[in-house]
Amino acid sequence: NGYILTASGTDRIGFVASVATFCAQHNINILDLSTTQSTGKYIMMLLVDLSDAEPLVTVRWHMQRFAEEKGFHLVLQHHDIFKATNEVS
Repeated sequence: NGYILTASGTDRIGFVASVATFCAQHNINILDLSTTQSTGKYIMMLLVDLSDAEPLVTVRWHMQRFAEEKGFHLVLQHHDIFKATNEVS
């Protein structure tokens, strides 16, 4: 049930807190995270467990609303798909 959640947007105070709060509110367990900031843009990559979350379609719906409200760009991919599409050969 490992998924990669990528959150990006304008660098600002509370970016990490708001994404973490969203995850907590939707029973999404954060297993690992990394962040980077470059030229005013902030990017978080989170390894998350959705075992206790609502069905995936519901999680995606809430994510879309959250992203629109906060001005973030969120992408949720199964870990295997993320790994396959981001490996350099």
